[in-house]
Amino acid sequence: MKIRLTNELAYFIGLWKSRPSPKGLGISCSGEASEIFIHETLALKLIEPSKILVEGNSVHFFHTAYKNFFEKVVREQLEIFHSKNKKAASYLAGFFDGCGGISEQGGVFIAKATPSDEMLLERLGFRTIHLHGKVFVLKPREFTEFIKPFMKHSIKNYLP
Repeated sequence: MKIRLTNELAYFIGLWKSRPSPKGLGISCSGEASEIFIHETLALKLIEPSKILVEGNSVHFFHTAYKNFFEKVVREQLEIFHSKNKKAASYLAGFFDGCGGISEQGGVFIAKATPSDEMLLERLGFRTIHLHGKVFVLKPREFTEFIKPFMKHSIKNYLP
């Protein structure tokens, strides 16, 4: 089975990376993000609908080939998403849909960003600052214009 990284799959990997479930390939959260995860799983035809498991606030399925591929993409994200293109925008949109937000002052942030994620943002030209355990993008309009066409979460309606 040869898995190709498409824009849609890049979005899905970004969403998965933001809130990975402890079991299988899934996310741990409730609400809109889990609905998006289920919808995208079905749209991408990653697995049969009957194989998707919902347990508490976790939605997941088991597929070793996809899990290994997703882990490889996350591990090599700096090399894979090295330029501003649709794949990078899709990946960041999925990640933002999973753990991004808007502060009361209108700042755009990513809550669960690792140092590698910060470096990815910086390499793509988005200057960041780390405050209160969150990574804020210094020019939020530029960032949101880059990812907004690929976002699926309703938060996109509130972005600057």
